[in-house]
Amino acid sequence: MDTKKYEALLASINLGSFTKAAEVLGCTQSGLTHMMNGLEQEFGFQLLIRGHHGVKPTPNCSRILPYIQKLVEANTSLDVEIKRVNTMKDSVIRIGSYTSIIMHWLSDAVKKFNTDYPNITFEIKDGGADDIYGWVMDGTVDIGFLSRQEEYRTEWITLRKDPLLAIMPPDDNFTSKQIPLTEFNGKKFLMPSYGLNKDILRMFKKYGIEPEISNSHVNYNVILSMVERGLGMSILSELLLKGREDNIKILETKPKIYRELGIAIQSQKYATTAVKNFIEYTKETVEEIYR
Repeated sequence: MDTKKYEALLASINLGSFTKAAEVLGCTQSGLTHMMNGLEQEFGFQLLIRGHHGVKPTPNCSRILPYIQKLVEANTSLDVEIKRVNTMKDSVIRIGSYTSIIMHWLSDAVKKFNTDYPNITFEIKDGGADDIYGWVMDGTVDIGFLSRQEEYRTEWITLRKDPLLAIMPPDDNFTSKQIPLTEFNGKKFLMPSYGLNKDILRMFKKYGIEPEISNSHVNYNVILSMVERGLGMSILSELLLKGREDNIKILETKPKIYRELGIAIQSQKYATTAVKNFIEYTKETVEEIYR
């Protein structure tokens, strides 16, 4: 918003002189006078009393001065905030993410980003696919890190395909390095929660697989413990299993299956500079991890 004419009015009144106000504002006295005449025409009444002893506000002008002052102050605050957004000063990036992505990708990306931009702070919350997409769409978070779900209409940035692997009890008699998906038909299947269940169910539907799915939807730590004790079989992602040393069998499926991990965002075009830059840092971090 252009508030120069309002600032000129305030300066003229505070300094009591067009000459002094023009010097402070860096304009000519005639230019300032022209600006005040135009403002009076715009408002429809006289604003200033001009005399040998300078200028002072009319009663009508005095009535509106508090509002003009607030308008100028608000515009100054707006300018400061716009500069902060564009320069990433004191910005906050709000993120919703799968726990596994926070652990294995985001922690590194945030560390690198804060090294270069120490004034940026992060608000990170974990959740399932429905939670995160909901947060992105209602503006609770700026970006979401999760697996792609076609039913949600957001902009999408792919980061990596994450292989889905079969998890078997350690004493299972299956000896091949790959397990056909048909082996899951009729078998007791422990369904993980937190978004991965949606990826698995979509895959089962695609290949016509009908296992005996447990009613329990639990996190992957519980799944691993139950599989290790021979209570069923399951499917987990490579990212979830990274760095684990559980007493289980981990097999590739035949055909190989994946989930697509990436970033959901309402609009890249209207994202803040901080968010745009962090997305690029995350892309680079993921590429470095798998290089």
